[in-house]
Amino acid sequence: MQKSIAIRVDADCKIGIGHLKRCLSLATYLRSKSKYKIFFIIKHTTEKFHYLIKKYRFKYFLLKNPISNTSEVISILKKNNIDKLIIDHYRINQIWEKKIKKNLNCLIVIDDLNRPHLCDYLFKQNLNNSRSIKNKCEIYSGRNYFIIDSKNNQVDKKKITNRKKINILINFGSNDKYNLTCTFLKFLIPLAENINFSVIIEKKFKYIKELNKITKGSDIKIYQNLPTIAYLTHKADICFGSGGIHNIERVCLGKLSYVVVTAKNQIRNINFLKKKNYIVYLGTYKNYKLDKIDLNNFNSFFLNRHKKKLLKYFRVDGVKNVSKIISRIK
Repeated sequence: MQKSIAIRVDADCKIGIGHLKRCLSLATYLRSKSKYKIFFIIKHTTEKFHYLIKKYRFKYFLLKNPISNTSEVISILKKNNIDKLIIDHYRINQIWEKKIKKNLNCLIVIDDLNRPHLCDYLFKQNLNNSRSIKNKCEIYSGRNYFIIDSKNNQVDKKKITNRKKINILINFGSNDKYNLTCTFLKFLIPLAENINFSVIIEKKFKYIKELNKITKGSDIKIYQNLPTIAYLTHKADICFGSGGIHNIERVCLGKLSYVVVTAKNQIRNINFLKKKNYIVYLGTYKNYKLDKIDLNNFNSFFLNRHKKKLLKYFRVDGVKNVSKIISRIK
């Protein structure tokens, strides 16, 4: 009988799409390397992001009850003979975990917040090996277990050659409610002529009219609702974005990353990265400083030196390591 595993995750305009994409990366790799049949369990209000799960060809169940309710999830698990569950959700806590754990053989949690859990395996999405909260489970943390899109596994170690134009990627996530996309575009466009801009937004980006006005008549490329942004990240020389999962993908690929913190959960990893000068930290969404953007760094010499430093430290095999551990669970 084929083993089954479910993933409880959500995505919406408030929490963004990072958790879902992280779980899709893990599920895709796990499916390719194990015999698991994988299901997703998500809120019915997550509908505008269902297209991603469909594109990755996973079956999913929609929840109608509030997040705190466990009975609907338990019913799904029993009907489909699922005895292993992965949770990646800020609004699910140890009280919820205690209720659900009675119905499982194994409970796995993915989290980047420093809080207690009642699970069997905890994969902390922190770049350092911090374990300040004690949990009675197997804990894995640090860069070797950080889950990013497996399409980023092939790191290009070639030097950036002198070229006429620098490639800049702007991506402030699916929930750019502070309109950082337009702010940074308006600031950067007049500063340098030798730039190719790529901008990533979601289809329901609130400030699309302003963005279209800014980019009208230019060769700036706008991408919407991409199932993966790995290709564009590979292509970029310099990236501007928030401090979430995509920021870790950027530094793992050796990119010069200018970062604005847009959520509290980003702070721990950002503090680690800025302390080691692996990113250029511009501040929070409330007080970022554009004058920290140094155009003198927009050259192949600086970019190659920065890339070499990043690739010496970072690895991009976290999804592989996490999958190996999960695959061994009986």
